[in-house]
Amino acid sequence: MKIDGSSVRRLLKECDFKTLFREQLGWDKHTARLDIPLDGTTYSLSAIAEKRDFQVFTCSTLPDLPTRLKLDRQLTKSAREHLVIYVSPDREEQLWEWVRREPDKPAASRDYRFHVGQTGDLLVQKLEALAIGLAEEETLTIVDVTGRVKSALDVDKITK
Repeated sequence: MKIDGSSVRRLLKECDFKTLFREQLGWDKHTARLDIPLDGTTYSLSAIAEKRDFQVFTCSTLPDLPTRLKLDRQLTKSAREHLVIYVSPDREEQLWEWVRREPDKPAASRDYRFHVGQTGDLLVQKLEALAIGLAEEETLTIVDVTGRVKSALDVDKITK
């Protein structure tokens, strides 16, 4: 499904993830709130969308990687397959994180940072893979959705 890149860029810069997922990507409404206490701090995660039990959450803080991995382990107990969008308190920076879990391998965080000053072209390309068209709805499964997220976000960083 083709998405409207200019609308997606605007929604990203406005941190309007509900509209982004529901109206641009074709995901379903999901409202839940999980408060996860961790190391003396409680992190609030708000569900914004879901598709076949793959859930998308936002968190209005941007913790470091070890903390995010601990949060992911706790979140996995309630939502096995998920994506979390961490947003800095000033709403200038976003970190989109999906954690790859494979048998007999350690969890691997796959994240993408977006700053509102960026064009957002790379993130728009990644999000296009997550768009679900009406024609796909009837046969779509959790495996399909997870596969799309993996193909969009499971990219190892290339170093020289």
